[in-house]
Amino acid sequence: MKFGYVSRGLDFGKLIFNDQLESNSAATVDVDAFSDRNINYLNIDFGGLLYSDKYWVGLSASHLNRPNQTFFGDNAESQLPIKYNLQAGYKFVLSGATVKARNAKDITAAILNEAQEQYDQLDLGFYYNHEPFVFGFWYRGIPLFKRYNDDVNKARQNNDAFIVLVGYSIPDRNLRIGYSYDVTISILATNSGGAHEVSLVYEVASKRKKRRSRKFLVPCAKF
Repeated sequence: MKFGYVSRGLDFGKLIFNDQLESNSAATVDVDAFSDRNINYLNIDFGGLLYSDKYWVGLSASHLNRPNQTFFGDNAESQLPIKYNLQAGYKFVLSGATVKARNAKDITAAILNEAQEQYDQLDLGFYYNHEPFVFGFWYRGIPLFKRYNDDVNKARQNNDAFIVLVGYSIPDRNLRIGYSYDVTISILATNSGGAHEVSLVYEVASKRKKRRSRKFLVPCAKF
């Protein structure tokens, strides 16, 4: 469970309105329409994760209390909608009984879905792990189930990007280095050069001794 406190404010002295640009005069906008210059609200999130050594399933919800973020008083249309996040995955072991076994091989399939009112995003990914290397591929979009209409009412497929990645785990160091590249396939492809990402992951090992019969790592993808 996560609690957050948000504080937002407006400084009208730093705003320029359309009538000021046209007449080079003082603003004629009715600033009194803004009932509040400062707003504060509590934000509540909650989630859970179920996992074993081969699978994981997680569900979370953000903005459970649907806080009102408007500067125009008690406007129900300005309540922050609840955002849902569902993630799951399964690891298919090819060889090697443990996660850090030398030359362990496995394939992990993963899914991530986020939804907030009419907006949603679906990610589908696959990882091939051959210790100490990992290779991955992700697709983001829902082309077969949902289409969007632009300003001229042309239906467009819900495609966003392909993601390719490669990672390396430094043996016995709990350190991982990864690189990924997003290949844009949406209508922004001609104006976007994609996106690069470099990750550096260090896992802090517990010094407390535990019963090894119950000790295993969550199989969630590390990149």
